[in-house]
Amino acid sequence: MKIRLQTDYIQIENTSKKINRIEIYNQADQILIEKSKEFDRLDVSALQSGVYFIKFIQGEDVSIAKILVER
Repeated sequence: MKIRLQTDYIQIENTSKKINRIEIYNQADQILIEKSKEFDRLDVSALQSGVYFIKFIQGEDVSIAKILVER
């Protein structure tokens, strides 16, 4: 899976499995964005500059990546 952070969205490419859910957390472990539909783009325009964690849930598999938002 490839994750590309653009100015106001995250582009998700090359997923071998269907993504059932995506969650974006701040460093205090609070969920800020949550999506449960099929998609290839996630709007992050509401996020301020900082470090966030994005969790991908694909069936029983869970992946977590760190992202840096700079405004």
